[in-house]
Amino acid sequence: MAKMKITATGFMAGNPDMVNIGAALWEEGEEIMTESKTSYVPVVTGNLMGTGTVGPPEISVSSASVTLSYGGPGGAVAPYARVVHESPPDWGQGKPKYLEEPMLLAKAGFSARMAARLKARGVI
Repeated sequence: MAKMKITATGFMAGNPDMVNIGAALWEEGEEIMTESKTSYVPVVTGNLMGTGTVGPPEISVSSASVTLSYGGPGGAVAPYARVVHESPPDWGQGKPKYLEEPMLLAKAGFSARMAARLKARGVI
């Protein structure tokens, strides 16, 4: 299984806006996953690409996070997800670090995109 997490921390404990923050993180995760699927993940049969998901927001008293993953539950659908993440085959669409690279690229502008999402929800 290839898996990465986006986490926002440092909020006041019990912040009533944590659900909105989690929803904004989920939207960011969906954008990253879309970029990963369309430009990075190896595609021969589409099996691996079909397992790409963004999990629901995980909310705690002072943080929120979402997990992006490939491979299906426990990696059962595409157990080769991690191996291919590190060294994709030379055939079909595919780039190394098919989840990590889009995640790193998304760092640029992350704060501005989150601010816009939170503003749209009336949080800021």
